[in-house]
Amino acid sequence: IEEESRKISSGNLGYRINSQDTDEIKNLADAINSIAATAQANIAQITRQNKLLTALRQLDNIALTSHEIAPLCQFIVDLLKKELGYQIGSLALIDYKAGTIRRIALSVAGDARLQEVLRNLPIPYHEHVVSLNQDDHLFVKAVKEKRNYYTENLHDIQKGMFSQEVSEKIQRDCGCKGIFIY
Repeated sequence: IEEESRKISSGNLGYRINSQDTDEIKNLADAINSIAATAQANIAQITRQNKLLTALRQLDNIALTSHEIAPLCQFIVDLLKKELGYQIGSLALIDYKAGTIRRIALSVAGDARLQEVLRNLPIPYHEHVVSLNQDDHLFVKAVKEKRNYYTENLHDIQKGMFSQEVSEKIQRDCGCKGIFIY
């Protein structure tokens, strides 16, 4: 047990002690394993939190220096993709005067497949506008109900612009499995 516990104390938190010995030694091994598992989980959580804080700091820096909304929105979606591990980031702005939601930024850097999909859209991405009166649209529901949504159907955020079939093709072509709406 002494040699095995040294492996854990030297930083190998994924290592576990297997002991078939007396109850006292087995209890000690179980306690060491529990400590290692807790430490491993804490390190993973701290790593995720550190990534989030780094992303927020970068966002804060750009927000303080940017005077244009479009570059700021583009920076945000690129940051979501790069720092937080999302496959694609998209941002839309609500225009209450016009009664619309307009897509303004999409993270496409380094994703040739997504860039190809965008080139072949029937309506260019930056021209996607949703009426706030379109109650069956998931963007509109999120805004009106002030809550987050998740869907596995891209058409939920493309109603009124594309048919179900076109949305399915776009979803297949870009490999999108699920969409979070905040």
